[in-house]
Amino acid sequence: MTDRPTLLMPAPEGYTDWLAELKTRIHSAQQRAALAVNRELVLLYWHIGRDILDRQSREGWGAKVVDRLSRDLREAFPQMKGFSSRNLKYMRFFAEHCPSQQFGQQPAAQLPWFHIVTLLTQLQTPEEREWYAAQALQRGWSRTTLEVQIKNRLLARQGQAVTNFGERLPSPHSDLAQDTLKDPYLFDFLGLGDEAHERDIESGLIRHITHFLLELGTGFAFGRSMAQVVEKLRPYLLGWKAYFGMAQTPKVWRGLDEWLRHRLRAIQLRHWKRPKAIYRELKALGASEDVANQVAGNCHRWWRNSDGAIKRVLTIAYFDRLGVPRLS
Repeated sequence: MTDRPTLLMPAPEGYTDWLAELKTRIHSAQQRAALAVNRELVLLYWHIGRDILDRQSREGWGAKVVDRLSRDLREAFPQMKGFSSRNLKYMRFFAEHCPSQQFGQQPAAQLPWFHIVTLLTQLQTPEEREWYAAQALQRGWSRTTLEVQIKNRLLARQGQAVTNFGERLPSPHSDLAQDTLKDPYLFDFLGLGDEAHERDIESGLIRHITHFLLELGTGFAFGRSMAQVVEKLRPYLLGWKAYFGMAQTPKVWRGLDEWLRHRLRAIQLRHWKRPKAIYRELKALGASEDVANQVAGNCHRWWRNSDGAIKRVLTIAYFDRLGVPRLS
């Protein structure tokens, strides 16, 4: 977030098509990676469910063993959310009703876990589960869409034959692909739950905030004093902070705070523009002779200059006095 914004330049011939191809490759690679992790997770759940079935049958263990197992597994793997008693019972149900790890011809591990739970709990027959599993894979349904189609009895209305999609890769942009990529159980399974959540929040923050803030220093700030810039910016910052405030991502907020003040310092330097004006204004704000001369001497490198000695003068307290809300 601290890099200087790249100037827009005409793309060379063929670049746009090449970029589109690379984006498609990246999306597909992301999806293949997510499916590989999902496959391991689903197979793990199936094996746990089968073990529970076998132990209860062979050893005569009662239903309470599931509660004890849940407690012990969560103690051993506190970062994983998939070992609740309820989810362990879903695993048992999964192994019991899908002994071949498939819904008919459809490999269950191609679907996210919550799709599988939906198929198991909302449908009664293997044929129904196979048909809806195939449709979810073919059409890229999200879990919500799958639930709606089951509720609306799509099978009864269409009655189409099941197609075997084998190892078909969903479209990277489909709802199914997005559900797989964002499945919190996958992040927990990899030990990345909090980190992945923080990155997701950070992406949302950056999309909403930097799109606006990158305009600062050009048309947005032209002809305005710093106080006017802050007055214009303040409602946006307060709104974003209120919207994203429930997210437990302090590192993201701190980074955005620093990036924002970096950009505001750059705007201030561009307002002052000339070395004499920069020197005069910094001295008026209490800067030392050395700092004022150093900053004024680098006036043409406004972005880099705004992250150097000027920070001793245009401090966090300075922006507090101007009314810039702190995000962190």
